[in-house]
Amino acid sequence: NVNTLVRLAGEVGLDEAAARAALVAGDFSDDVAADIAQAQAYGISGVPFFLIGKRIGVSGAQPAEVFVEALERAITDDL
Repeated sequence: NVNTLVRLAGEVGLDEAAARAALVAGDFSDDVAADIAQAQAYGISGVPFFLIGKRIGVSGAQPAEVFVEALERAITDDL
């Protein structure tokens, strides 16, 4: 819904008129389509989803310990 997105853009400090113009014109539709395609390639099917280092995924709302473990694994895998 354009009105909802414009309101949310304003709430985070973006210019509402510019946001509305971009949404109506579809200025970023190619970028959105590319993001959706990339998410599908990773097998992401819902939100929230966190991708760490383009290889470790954390799906859904998780406790902090899950994120700590994923971050530690990413660091260890890079060594």
